[in-house]
Amino acid sequence: MEIGFSGQSLFQTLLLFNVGIELAQLSLLPIIFSLIFLFSKMNLRNEFKIISAFAIGGISSYWFIERTLNLFIA
Repeated sequence: MEIGFSGQSLFQTLLLFNVGIELAQLSLLPIIFSLIFLFSKMNLRNEFKIISAFAIGGISSYWFIERTLNLFIA
């Protein structure tokens, strides 16, 4: 309510936001499965695991550092 949504539209706003997030996540699945299929056909399954681990670790480290710094700066 503090950001300008009335009590009547709050439920609808939160519901549509959540549905949008879920649809975005589902839209990434075909891309991920295509990459897994492509790397398995090229016999690079282990490389895919390593690349995925570094990508996930890099993104999570960035978010951790960013949010930790915001605690001290803000």
